[in-house]
Amino acid sequence: MAFTKVESIKPKAPIKPPLGSSGLSLNAKNKALGPMDNFFIFPFVAALSAAISCKPPPPPISTNGKIENFKQGNTGDCWALAAIHTLAKTKNGAEIIKNSIKKLPSGNVVVELKGAKESYRFTPEQVNDAKGRLSQGDDDVRLLEMALEQHRLKLLVAAKDKKASIEDLRYISDFANPSEMSEYVGSGTLSEPLDGGFGANAIFLLTGKTSKTAYDYQGANVVANAEKEIDNIKKDERFSLAESQRKQSLMYQIKASGVKTQEATKKINEKLDEFSANPGRFAVTGSFYQYDKKQGIYTCHAYSLKSVDGDKVILVNPWNSKEETVISRKEFLSNYNFWTFCDME
Repeated sequence: MAFTKVESIKPKAPIKPPLGSSGLSLNAKNKALGPMDNFFIFPFVAALSAAISCKPPPPPISTNGKIENFKQGNTGDCWALAAIHTLAKTKNGAEIIKNSIKKLPSGNVVVELKGAKESYRFTPEQVNDAKGRLSQGDDDVRLLEMALEQHRLKLLVAAKDKKASIEDLRYISDFANPSEMSEYVGSGTLSEPLDGGFGANAIFLLTGKTSKTAYDYQGANVVANAEKEIDNIKKDERFSLAESQRKQSLMYQIKASGVKTQEATKKINEKLDEFSANPGRFAVTGSFYQYDKKQGIYTCHAYSLKSVDGDKVILVNPWNSKEETVISRKEFLSNYNFWTFCDME
């Protein structure tokens, strides 16, 4: 543990003694100090200086390699926290996390990102100072967040130094591509490296395992945009032939997208059954399209899948890992955006 050096500062002006003190002054003109006076007064000065100039040392890092309760902080890294939570619910994921966090005799902790093939060391002061900005609660969770943050920051700084386009690092075309997973930075910036991302990215960086993702992103967007454009086409009988042909084209896009959406929905439904039949095997995260306050569903926000019980799907929101969000399978399948399934065996 690092200690702050305390220096005693000799005051230039007399210090008014506190009430109840002996009334002794540090000004030699007021009183000549004898040996016993020095003995009693100067420890008091040292203690006073320490109280004024030094903050207390940070608490030691509490780590046992197990993921316990946590709450998301002020950083937009729900994707990372959801991944950490779901990994901890799998047998192999929990083991990888435990082995990736090592406490040193100095009190510092080293965190290994197995997928990124990188390690980062953190002090108790750094871990304590990150509380609130990053997650609150379990120190192990915050340590993993900090390592993911350092990895992203490294990528962003390197891109800036090379004057390369950061935009090239913001997109993923293949969630099963280790190279893309290693270089992805989401919506991160130099001031907010962890902002925005995919659970599949965090799972890969932490474990080295790639995921399969089923999503309705393109299909739903095509449908929404096509329907909006159709609404903008003149609705009276006098609209032009070009507009009529365009409307027919848009209707075809909606139909084709609907087929694609049905395929993705079928795939996710099958994955839910597989998840239910093999507890502790799959790490699963994802998000939804539509906001539903009653159900506790928020858009642009990641959840981890905790369990599937018949028609009930139990989710965990990283805002508070102790609380569960329960929705029906029908509601899940009608509102999903994308969901990532990683086989940890």
